[in-house]
Amino acid sequence: MSVGYARIAFQTTKGNKQMENLTIGQTFTTANSGVTGTIKAVDNHPSGVARILLDVNGAERWTSVSVK
Repeated sequence: MSVGYARIAFQTTKGNKQMENLTIGQTFTTANSGVTGTIKAVDNHPSGVARILLDVNGAERWTSVSVK
């Protein structure tokens, strides 16, 4: 697993596309379920999807994000 950061694209409420770096220790909220946790690891894949390991109240949870 490569640990580091992922550069993701997201859309603001005004429809503007923005870029953001996800880094270890940063708080992240999942888009579909709204779960918030602290990023413990980032596993970047060549397909453009990053797997993010979150610490959610002491429990680990994996989620995926599309990367640009």
